Amino acid sequence: MTEWMSFGTRETFAVEGRLIPDPNPDTAPIGEVWSYGEWRLFVRGRCLTRNTGPDGKPREEIRWYLAPLMKWLGTNWTPLFHEQRTPAALGENENLIVAFEQSERLLLDDERPEASIQRTGMQEWRERHALWSGAAGGVFPNVWFRRQSDLMEISFDPGTVVGAPFGLEFQFNRGSVLIDAAAVAATLDNFLAWGFSHAGGMLPRPSKMTDSFLATEWLVGRTLTDVLCEHGLLNQQVTHDIIYPLSPEVAMFGTLTPQTSELDAGKLLSALESARSDTPESPILSSLVEDRMPPNRENAWEEGYDVALNVLDSLELPRSHRAYIDVADTLRELGIKVENMQVGDASLRGIAIAGIGFSPTILVNNGARWNRSNAGYRFTLAHELAHLLLDRGAARRITHASTPWAPVSIERRANAFAAMLLMPPKLLDAALAAFGGMETVDQLKRIARRLQCGKMAVLEHAMNLDRVQPTIFYRLRAEMSTSSGGLY
Repeated sequence: MTEWMSFGTRETFAVEGRLIPDPNPDTAPIGEVWSYGEWRLFVRGRCLTRNTGPDGKPREEIRWYLAPLMKWLGTNWTPLFHEQRTPAALGENENLIVAFEQSERLLLDDERPEASIQRTGMQEWRERHALWSGAAGGVFPNVWFRRQSDLMEISFDPGTVVGAPFGLEFQFNRGSVLIDAAAVAATLDNFLAWGFSHAGGMLPRPSKMTDSFLATEWLVGRTLTDVLCEHGLLNQQVTHDIIYPLSPEVAMFGTLTPQTSELDAGKLLSALESARSDTPESPILSSLVEDRMPPNRENAWEEGYDVALNVLDSLELPRSHRAYIDVADTLRELGIKVENMQVGDASLRGIAIAGIGFSPTILVNNGARWNRSNAGYRFTLAHELAHLLLDRGAARRITHASTPWAPVSIERRANAFAAMLLMPPKLLDAALAAFGGMETVDQLKRIARRLQCGKMAVLEHAMNLDRVQPTIFYRLRAEMSTSSGGLY
């Protein structure tokens, strides 16, 4: 029996393991008998291997062969750490497992030939990203990994587990977190090295790919990889056999739709090049930038509100002579450039660019339906400002594209920030008083026009701040959904 070995830190991401004698060595595969042992997995302080068996006793470790897990990690290393997009579009649930399974259920009812191809693709994607794919007869927790820019998204669900015997239950709550991708890679790389040192030649070396072209292709797809290659933009740094940190170009392309055209990609690269500058950003903008961990479901909205209130206080907003926040004027005050462009991808609302080597810039896609109204355009500006302040990666740099492929919790925090920045309590209360409250759709429309925000954004924000009763909130939302004006 070996001593427990720990890789990483429990507060961030850790794998712990030890080898113990195999109780049934005669029945074990010859290449795995050496690897019988116990292991634990910790994510942000939570033990994702904690379980109770038929005896009802809690334990933190799983007892099984470690070789299949190590082989799975080595075989799937490149897609595990680089593949973000799924073969079919997912819903907005921040838990990858839940969103993925919802999408699969929809595909089951789709009889088109392309749906059959997508179903196969989804099954293969799951095998590359779901931890229990490496169980090989054991019982592993339902934990999935997916790269998101310079972060690793880890989703977990204690529900039904493949092959679990009656009475075994995992003892953790469903959740999803974002962790620095390099920290996860370093932990698993060291875990594999430890296993290899004990394998006596029975564990194949991990089949990791360090070729930037191949790894980038997993991240952004063939078309965008070719565009990056044509422009000589694939000089990526590799750390622990993963691309890290992402270059500004790859980070931007990583959250775009897979169908982005070469023409649109060229426009975005040109805009990124135009934003390059050695001039330091304004001191006031730098003073507002916060170094925060990626949010999760529990704190994303609260963090967005808190940071917006701090910005409002620091900039002494709202100004007394205005009934609404002039977000364009605020961006000018912070030295942030706004560029309007036309990109065919209607899901792309905006891109935030800032950090060393760049002039703080917000790109707004006029091709997005959301940005065609004044209220939507203003919300996009405020949303991208949140990314500039909260989501800078390595070396305080960011090239974040706001699309459905961006991390849900990060987008949720930016939405919360935008809502509070554009509708601070002082202005919201003044608008409510001016129109006698918010009990009718007509009152809601008037308040939204005064604040220059969307009706639904106003309604949800008022609900969050306890300015409207729940019964009125649901009634107004239902009435708007059936009106010709729609929810927004």
